[in-house]
Amino acid sequence: HHVIRVASEDVVRIFEQAIVASECYPLYNVYCAAGMLLMAQGLKQVGVHSAFCGEAVNEAVGDYTDWKVVDPRTGRPVVLQRINSTRLQRTEERQLLVWGHPRDKGKYNKQLGSGLAKHACSRMVKPFLAHGLKLACPYYEPQLLAHLVAIPSEVLHELGGKPGLVATVFDRELKQFGIDRSLIESCTKVRLQDASEGGRGGITSVLLGAGCDQRRAIETFNREFGATLDPELDARRLAWTGQ
Repeated sequence: HHVIRVASEDVVRIFEQAIVASECYPLYNVYCAAGMLLMAQGLKQVGVHSAFCGEAVNEAVGDYTDWKVVDPRTGRPVVLQRINSTRLQRTEERQLLVWGHPRDKGKYNKQLGSGLAKHACSRMVKPFLAHGLKLACPYYEPQLLAHLVAIPSEVLHELGGKPGLVATVFDRELKQFGIDRSLIESCTKVRLQDASEGGRGGITSVLLGAGCDQRRAIETFNREFGATLDPELDARRLAWTGQ
């Protein structure tokens, strides 16, 4: 195992690079891309040239909830990304997240409909490419994705959500290698960029505390890519919580 250690100043320093490498500006992608850039940098230093990741499963099985963190500037909880978890249990809603949709109609969240090729690739694969590393995502395989998306919500619920599904799929291997099944079934989701529940002590709190918020991300995107987004208006648009 390798432990990649980074300081707060490293995280702040990488913020604008994350926007350039990911070629996007929504915070839910940029903050993740910052972590992936630092991870790729660390792996490169120890001689790793390629890695595997489990990207795509969350979208395929609807394992998303509101992204709530504590803003270190105010000490108050804020929602950086709003998710309608009930709608996301439907297979047609998960199809939007995986395959994309040509229109905004019916989307309550701006990440929905952009598809894995856009939002997931930007935050995961592109930061590795920026360091000359390869990030393989086996769950991107179209036929496998189609099967995962098609699993009815009732079946996913019976299995225990994503942890239960993964434990079921790899049941033979867990038994073969004597791995305690509860290590998977009892897993709780914590975003890479948060490090802990509520984002305390992770990339999110460091960047928010340094003023690297949605408005600044859009301003940086405009400067680096010659875009003409309205930082105030588009920051509010990304925070839209209407149904």
